[in-house]
Amino acid sequence: MCRAVVSLVLLLCPVVLAAPVPKSVKKASSPDGTWKLVEFWSTGTKGNAQGMTAVWVLEGEAFYVGPKNESNYWQLTIPDPSKPNVRKFAHGRTSTSPYPAIVQAEGDTLKFCYGVDSSAEITECGPGKSVYYYVFTRLTTDDPPAGPSK
Repeated sequence: MCRAVVSLVLLLCPVVLAAPVPKSVKKASSPDGTWKLVEFWSTGTKGNAQGMTAVWVLEGEAFYVGPKNESNYWQLTIPDPSKPNVRKFAHGRTSTSPYPAIVQAEGDTLKFCYGVDSSAEITECGPGKSVYYYVFTRLTTDDPPAGPSK
């Protein structure tokens, strides 16, 4: 009896392991890359993204609002590795009052939120009373260079 069970398990393991992943399950994209701002919300009110810095660059814990230089540098740290979307967002390399933030990348879309103050609590990324909410599309090497922000 035991041999029959072991044989059955050994026969079924390759079949189960080779089963395709359901289409409804999507692997999260890396948020690293160059992003173009397409939508902005300020404390629950939709804003005009046209007058804002158009291109942002995310590389690990570095988030550059505009060209990559020290004055545009923001830290985007991950305080808990088991929750990689939950971040802390602070200007410069030595800020002691980071804002709570969330980063969500799916394909060529990046959603980024941060609290209006360091005591705000954010549990999901979307427009709301106490958050700034940004939506970006990924820029590729095929995209035309971004012009200066207005």
